[in-house]
Amino acid sequence: MNDIEAKLNVLKVNIRVEMGRSIALYIICIFLCFKSLHGEQTIDIKDAQSKGQVIHVTTESSSDFLTSKVPVVLEFYAPWCGHCKSFTSHYNGIAQALGSSYRVGSSDIDTNPAFAARFDVHAVPTIFLYRDGQVWRYEGPLLQNEVVSWAKDGYKRSTPISFWTSPMGPMGISKGFLIQAGIAFVNLLPFLTKTFGLPPWIGFVLVTIALGMVILVVTFIGVYLSIHAKQD
Repeated sequence: MNDIEAKLNVLKVNIRVEMGRSIALYIICIFLCFKSLHGEQTIDIKDAQSKGQVIHVTTESSSDFLTSKVPVVLEFYAPWCGHCKSFTSHYNGIAQALGSSYRVGSSDIDTNPAFAARFDVHAVPTIFLYRDGQVWRYEGPLLQNEVVSWAKDGYKRSTPISFWTSPMGPMGISKGFLIQAGIAFVNLLPFLTKTFGLPPWIGFVLVTIALGMVILVVTFIGVYLSIHAKQD
């Protein structure tokens, strides 16, 4: 009986944690999606990659950016971060040194909080390497040669992020799905108001309810995966 109660308590805790994470991501996503309706232009991903340029990655373009046949190097930064500003020239040099055999991008955590949440970013600048289905977080000095060496071969001497908590693992994919679902749902607002003549607030309520149902699905997936990860 005590064993059953203990398992129930663990399940309750997991539900609270995953629900909290999903709701937080949901709120960020709604805010970001409304902002994205007036979205900024991004450079062509493949064109920038072929020229050895740093690709500006937004939440909206993140799925296309991560869908790559070559290794991906991704930096998260903030415009108010002094270290990020001083690292900019180094990072541009990293993109040129790696060339078209890598896809190098950067993402502003202030304007893309949902994307940063998927990678569990708590400090900037933070650099990730994604290749062969695994993700590594860079822990070395912010120097061009060091990062290039790490991206090419040095990463093999470190441990990748756990599969279950990886941005490209089950939890990360679930978060990514929630982000893209949020963008898709919020972009329905103009369609609903224009096609059916609904007031904007009614369209917002309908979209919110639909996205809320997605949250429940992602939450239960998160609970299952977190329990599974602890058992492993």
